[in-house]
Amino acid sequence: TAKGYPPREPREPETEMILSSASILLVGQTCVTDIRETPTFTIGQPSVARMSRQSPASPAEKAFLAVPSAESARASLKHITSRPHVAGTPGDHAMAEFVRDTIRAAGIPAEIDPHRVLLSYPLNRSLDLVDEEGKVLLRAPLSEDILPDDPTSDTWWRNHTFNAYSPSGEVTAPVVYANYGFPEDFDALQASGVSVEGAIVLMRYGKCFRGLKARNAEARGAVAALIYSDPAEDGFGQGSVYPEGPWRPPSSVQRGSIQFISLCPGDPSRAYLPAGASEELCGYTQSELIPTIPVLPLSYADAAPLLRSLGGPEAPAPFRGALNLTYRLGPSAGGVRARLAVRNRFEKGPVWNVIATLRGTLPEAEDQPILLGNHRDAWVYGAADPNSGTSQMLEVAKGLGALLKRGWRPRRSIVLCSWSGEEYGLLGSTAWWEKHADSPLLRRAAAYLNVDTGVSGTRFHASGTPSLGRVLAEALGAVPEPDGSGRSLAEAHWSEGQLMTLGSGSDYTAAIDHLGIPCLDMAFSPESGAPYGVYHSTFDSFEWMDSEGDPGFVRHVAMARLWGLVALRLAGDSFAFINAHLAARPEKVAERNANIADVIGTMPLGRRGGLELSDRFDHCFLFGDLNYRVDAPFQVAAEHAMRIAASPPPHGPTAPPDSGVGCAIGTPHEAAEGGTSVGRAPNLASLRCLLAQDQLRREAADGRCAHGFCEPRIGFAPTYRWEVGIGGARPLSK
Repeated sequence: TAKGYPPREPREPETEMILSSASILLVGQTCVTDIRETPTFTIGQPSVARMSRQSPASPAEKAFLAVPSAESARASLKHITSRPHVAGTPGDHAMAEFVRDTIRAAGIPAEIDPHRVLLSYPLNRSLDLVDEEGKVLLRAPLSEDILPDDPTSDTWWRNHTFNAYSPSGEVTAPVVYANYGFPEDFDALQASGVSVEGAIVLMRYGKCFRGLKARNAEARGAVAALIYSDPAEDGFGQGSVYPEGPWRPPSSVQRGSIQFISLCPGDPSRAYLPAGASEELCGYTQSELIPTIPVLPLSYADAAPLLRSLGGPEAPAPFRGALNLTYRLGPSAGGVRARLAVRNRFEKGPVWNVIATLRGTLPEAEDQPILLGNHRDAWVYGAADPNSGTSQMLEVAKGLGALLKRGWRPRRSIVLCSWSGEEYGLLGSTAWWEKHADSPLLRRAAAYLNVDTGVSGTRFHASGTPSLGRVLAEALGAVPEPDGSGRSLAEAHWSEGQLMTLGSGSDYTAAIDHLGIPCLDMAFSPESGAPYGVYHSTFDSFEWMDSEGDPGFVRHVAMARLWGLVALRLAGDSFAFINAHLAARPEKVAERNANIADVIGTMPLGRRGGLELSDRFDHCFLFGDLNYRVDAPFQVAAEHAMRIAASPPPHGPTAPPDSGVGCAIGTPHEAAEGGTSVGRAPNLASLRCLLAQDQLRREAADGRCAHGFCEPRIGFAPTYRWEVGIGGARPLSK
């Protein structure tokens, strides 16, 4: 039993997905016990073992699985990482052309899809320690080292580290240290008599999205913010540093966007839409989505002198990192101050998605497309993030092309999406999702499968919609673990079937939060659970991947096989959207609806207008987990579910009785009745997760952050602000 849950009656483990986390909301007058744990749906070991064994690869699938190769993936990655390709730069466009041409060569039509967005780039910056007269005591190099063992490390970008969307500015002020930048960290400073007002706040990366760190510092009156990578997180505190090992070396800097993505994802200006569209869609203006104070990222080599210059109280244990110094809260001792100058330029220009569509055999009116996505833009070279995933997508394209040459075609269309602008705040994907939201392609899309940092270690994990848990388990059972043990990926990594709840931080965000499309996100990451060591630095290079990240490129092959196999099964006849497990048990439907009514009745958050539960039952639709705020998801996800449920299920009127692990109950016709826009009610586990997720997001809006949704790759889930009620959904005013 999960912590805080009321006891559950015994049940068969495969009949529903359970929520196994300390982040649980109780029914009735109880509340969240620990919102910092990641909600995780668990299929359970017996069910995973059964699912992973019962669906061996078909002849066509075997032909696909034979195509991805280490040599091909390595060659693609070497080319993509041969030059910097930050979003909107010539390198980004060149790699868009490479991806387009490679997919076309596989026999799949592909086109470049540009979108005009707001971008920012560094001009120059400096950071000095000065005395009371302004004399420079120490000047920070602000430069990543040239490594003889890494031929691409000598680049213009090593001397132009920056945080995207930081405004320009010059300030001289004392420094205070605020740990990870949580609100409670700032509270600890206040309790110790340390004032943030008028100070430059030094914070360390980790635990919380960098944009929230900047927002929290700004809200407390700071005049600037510095964010550094402490070696405890991803440097020598984890092991040997690059090039002797995989972890972050002293001069390495984590770049990244500081847009307030927890408020709204995508281009903060919505330059690709009419004026005012950002506020209409998100409820926020451009100026409310980016900081007003200058922010700069630092290496731990550059941060150490700042930390040594601090006076004031000794930092409590949770504030201490791995540097060989006494961590103090500040302010700077002896009248020493920091002088920071940041100059960035903002400009509106194109980013280039690549969209490739392999048409299925279903008529367009019945098609339920399967979308696969990976972003291509990088903070410099991006061998792991994101271009390990890019090379894997190209292997998937080559495998699909091989099937096309055999005369095969999928039943449902398969769409390959190479996004740009993700690193700035999910720009390219959000623009595409929004601009095509009402298109037949997206109105009936069945699933979106995302791979961002495909390989940065050896441990497989997945996050996503519970309705995709079964097909993932089956595919994992058909792909071998590349360690030579003879085990499947399911046996090696996913024996319990833990599917983490999606937060944000990658290109599935608008798909699941805005459009209600079931999503899956997959990755191989370090075994320790720490972020990989060269994230967002010049050292995330081909040489790092070749020597440390995935020598032999065996996990590139494994991910390409898994990704493509999940897509093939979703696009083919073997995937059932309709689950009849409860069809023969109407008493369970009534019981479940009553339980759902109890949960909805206790919701302290959001608007519940227009929500109605079904007292009838046609069939149970597997549309997923509802990873959304209570303001939005019922209407968004339910309408999307009804759209793709309208066509006949692939196995006839019902699917195998054990075909699902999580359900939403209702009738596809109910939305038209009584003026309400909601036709299906989510299952009990989904609602509990939803409530916990909503608490997490509301904390995010207040500058908090939960452990599982944060740096290095997962930020807080930005969710569009909608009101559900009679007549449908509309954007909320502020």
